[in-house]
Amino acid sequence: MRARIAAGQGDPDRVRKVLSEALTIARRQSASYEELKCLYWMAKLKAADRHTRSALRQVFEQIRQGRELAFMRNVKQEIESSGAAKPRKSKG
Repeated sequence: MRARIAAGQGDPDRVRKVLSEALTIARRQSASYEELKCLYWMAKLKAADRHTRSALRQVFEQIRQGRELAFMRNVKQEIESSGAAKPRKSKG
């Protein structure tokens, strides 16, 4: 919520800071869904770099349940529209 308010106020540095803090907490707690929400909002609010977009795809692919939920469809759409890097297949 704080990140969306900061985005509305035109403060991209604050958006990145708030979402980065939330992402760190979600990862520390192994909360994949919360991690996905942070990564999604980073992408949606234009606070994501290529690494973050790649992480968005990876976390989304790990979460198999709830794909019918509106939020999960929005994440999928964001991934597809942003061209988030697909994981490379290893040769071997």
